[in-house]
Parts: sequence; C-alpha cells; structure tokens
Amino acid sequence: TEYPEAEIVFLGKEYTRDILATSTHIDRYLNWSALEQRTDDDLAGFLAGLDIDLLIHVFPNRRLARAAKRAGIPFRLGTRNRWFHWTTCNLLSRLSRRKSDLHEAQLNVRLCERILERSDYPLAEIADFYGTTRLPLPGAKVASFLAADRKNLVLHPRSLGSAREWGLDNFSRLIGMVDRERFNVIVTGTRAEGESMRDLLDRHMGEITDTTGQLSLNELIALIANSTGLVAASTGPLHIAACAGVNALGLFVMTRPMHPGRWRPLGPKADCIVYDENDLSPDSITKIDPERVWDRVRLWE
Repeated sequence: TEYPEAEIVFLGKEYTRDILATSTHIDRYLNWSALEQRTDDDLAGFLAGLDIDLLIHVFPNRRLARAAKRAGIPFRLGTRNRWFHWTTCNLLSRLSRRKSDLHEAQLNVRLCERILERSDYPLAEIADFYGTTRLPLPGAKVASFLAADRKNLVLHPRSLGSAREWGLDNFSRLIGMVDRERFNVIVTGTRAEGESMRDLLDRHMGEITDTTGQLSLNELIALIANSTGLVAASTGPLHIAACAGVNALGLFVMTRPMHPGRWRPLGPKADCIVYDENDLSPDSITKIDPERVWDRVRLWE
C-alpha cells in the first residue's frame, strides 16, 4: 500500500509457485530452485539484467546476497543478525526472531522497517495484505471430492515434520464424532503421508473421502478454497485455508518457537486451539480433546 506503483518480483523455491500465483500483489515469480544451479558469475549477471531497485532478503542466503551486490542492485535489505549481510547489504534492520513474541508475519514486516513509514501492523491488518484472490477453480477431479449437499470438512493429519502433530488416534476419534449427514470428511496429504496413515484410512473407509497422493498443490488449493474449512496442525494447508478465507482451525503446542503466537493462521475465519497455555511440553498437542475440536467444527457455516 505504501508503494502502489512498485512491481513485486518474488524469488522462491519451485514448490511455492502455485501458492504465489494466488496473490494479486505478486507480478512475477522467479524460480530459485533453477537459479541456484547457475554459476556465481551467471547468477550475478542474471540479477543485473532484471533492473531491480530493491532486494529484500526475507530468507537469508549468503550466495544470493553476494550475487545481488555484484549485480549492482542499488538497495539491498537484510538483517543485522547475519554477518554476511554486513558486507553485502546497504540497508540493515535489527531483527531477532529467536526471542521475539511477534508473529512470523509481523517479523517479516519489521524486517522492512527501513523502507516503510509504519512497521507495527497488528495481525488483523496484516491478514488483509495477502491479496489471495486468484484462487484456482475446482476442475472435475477436485469437484468429485466435494459434496454439494453437505459441508466439506478437510482434515490434514500429517505435517511432513514441519510441526508437532495431533496424532492419528485423535483424528480417528474426531472422524467418529462427525455427523456424516451434515459433513463430508476429506483427508488430504501426500502419497507418502497416505501410506504412513494407511491404518487410519482403512479403518474409516466409507466414512471419509481419501485424496492422499491424488492432488497437485494447485488442486489442493482449489479443494481447500472450496471447502467449509480445515483442521490441521501448524502446516502449509492450514495457512492456505486461512488465506483463502475459509474456516481454518489450527492445533498447536505452546513450546517456543512453535506456539500460536508465532505461527497461528491469519484470516477472517482462522482460529487455533492449545491444550493448556501453561503446558509447555512438546507433546501437549496430543492432549487436546477431540470433543473440543468437534465443538468448534460443528458450528462452522
């Protein structure tokens, strides 16, 4: 909002492409997975040809920082906490994520305090900045998983190791509580995740719609965006649901830095549950009673 004329180019890994495509604020995507294969000279030359005015190092990368300086990019912003930014960046922000109580989104805004008139945005305002309005439409395959006569509840039990998990037994108990006349229960995950919870899927065959290993990321986004809501631990699909504006219920531990204060989903219908705010044990998420989760879900509109 402070630079409405700016063209925003996002440099990210290949797996982020479909997520970035949903935002109206991103004008161009560059695939770092391909660029990092180039030699240092080729990388610097490529960056020099992009006519970049400002490069923001949200995720510190020493090689990229050196290439950006060699490319002659006029303004290069990074954090003081990375020693290589002292020699490669000419705009430095004082930012420490490890001990901060701020949300990850707030920390990213604070990183840009040198170029913003304001960097103390509350979470409710930051959620409005995502611009995720280019959501994909469900094709025939995705539509086949969605029920037209019931609410569609997406469960994403696994996390690919990115977060503490609620546990398959808890998800099984939740599935058993769901009123199937009102809800179509859809389980998502990669093919490997599906195999890792085969007992759960087989146990509830006939009660759930199993999509594990069958969806591309773009199709997963379409499925979530056209559902009633999603329940998951602190995973990517949880944040996709929040950004898409559907009900997003996150299950968290209070252990730092995995607590909801840092990673809670942000969106108009986003919410989270912890077992006990005073329980800092890393397995506290497994103590969350499925009845508490169902009490939230059954009220979704």
